[in-house]
Amino acid sequence: MFNNAETYICLNEIITKPSKIEHGINQGYPLAFYLFILVGEVFNFMVKEVMTLRDVKDMLLPKSKK
Repeated sequence: MFNNAETYICLNEIITKPSKIEHGINQGYPLAFYLFILVGEVFNFMVKEVMTLRDVKDMLLPKSKK
């Protein structure tokens, strides 16, 4: 569906270098839900570690467009 897709992470108004999205999961894949939860848990753990080790006080989120 997408070619050469990239993603960025923004933390405290600092944007990371782009990362290529190289793999995906087909719609209807029976383990997709569990993989989503697993990745979400790992990401949550990583954010908590960064906030603890680097003493990050707040995470700024972009304002939603209405």
